[in-house]
Amino acid sequence: RFVLCDWQASMGCHASKEDEQRQMGRRKRVDIILKRDEEMKIETLSSAPELKDIPNDVPFILLQLANEAIRAGVRECQDTVDELDLKQFKVLFPPLSHCVHTVARMKGNGFFPMLDQEFNDKLLAAKLYSNHVEESTFRRMLKEAVSLEHDGDIVVAFNEWKEQLLSHLKAEDEILCPLTADYAMKIGDATEIGKIISEQVLTPYSEELPAFAGFCSKMLSYHGTMERDRFTSLLYFVIGLQRSCTSTQWEAVLVEVKKSISSTYREKLEMEYELDRRGVQGNSGLIGKQPQLDRAHDAALERSERRLKQ
Repeated sequence: RFVLCDWQASMGCHASKEDEQRQMGRRKRVDIILKRDEEMKIETLSSAPELKDIPNDVPFILLQLANEAIRAGVRECQDTVDELDLKQFKVLFPPLSHCVHTVARMKGNGFFPMLDQEFNDKLLAAKLYSNHVEESTFRRMLKEAVSLEHDGDIVVAFNEWKEQLLSHLKAEDEILCPLTADYAMKIGDATEIGKIISEQVLTPYSEELPAFAGFCSKMLSYHGTMERDRFTSLLYFVIGLQRSCTSTQWEAVLVEVKKSISSTYREKLEMEYELDRRGVQGNSGLIGKQPQLDRAHDAALERSERRLKQ
């Protein structure tokens, strides 16, 4: 492609500034990918904790790590918008959108009510539920712009959605981090913590878990978090998920996790962290709960949209 562009330039077929910007953006992303792959090959991974030293409460930080994965996905989409490479944006946005949608339901229908019951409705008072409804409305507007292929509208809608999303993720982390730490300390037992997350957060969304796990694993292994390097971020997410999944769930999740990470990380997880071990939780769960939760969530979205139209 680059050779063809050079040939066209020599023949007097000058590319527009937007085309040049897109081309530079693609080259930049290729360079980033090559650099990241090379770093993974030479990374010592010596700072990662041993399996026995991984904290009991890692299931409780699953959704915090999912927030970090979402932020990474937003940054990748932002790069394509800045470079006016909206063709690539249309590739990156759908899996990000799906993850945001799944995580919002896990929180609003499971994790938040669980913590509110323990901490006297602190999350309800902080309006974290309504933040999700508002985000869903902005995301739906962005999806409509993408489906209509109006590039200018896509840029505007993305920036509006991004601003709301990142703002409410920050508010969530500020409130959730101390609450989950306190709750985990109260429970103590690692298996019991995993059971709570299994029943309240994961099992109602079993069908969504593979895509959720694959996206988050990919983003965390590529970007890490502010607090942890790439491998440790991935490690905590994977172990937290394994401790919270049933054997059936983990079997499906494991396929996507392995597809989404580098061979270097996969081999280390297999050899040192029992990646192929069965899911810790039993196969009983809240079967049949998801449709009821979905109807409640959809009703909230409809109410929000009616308010916006008034």
